[in-house]
Amino acid sequence: MSNLVRMTKVDRIGNRYQLSEVYVNPENVAYVMENLRMRKNLTEQKELWPDGISDVHRFSTVHMNSNHTVFHVVGDPSLVQEQILTAKKMLLKG
Repeated sequence: MSNLVRMTKVDRIGNRYQLSEVYVNPENVAYVMENLRMRKNLTEQKELWPDGISDVHRFSTVHMNSNHTVFHVVGDPSLVQEQILTAKKMLLKG
């Protein structure tokens, strides 16, 4: 059984952004890349984002192996990579 990684997912619902928790199996992550468009949207349209998100937040797009699922999360790619690698190390120790 793998250790799931908890991330904060970003969805656009209508013209507003919404945050929710998502748990990801690190074994199924194909790759992660920075999402500069979301950061630009945050700085240009702050009123569309939930309270608590600041201009310093960065975003990543996570591509999964299974079903070619793609979603956006709060955090730069190095943070997301660290979360994934930590979960994989725990799995190997476990």
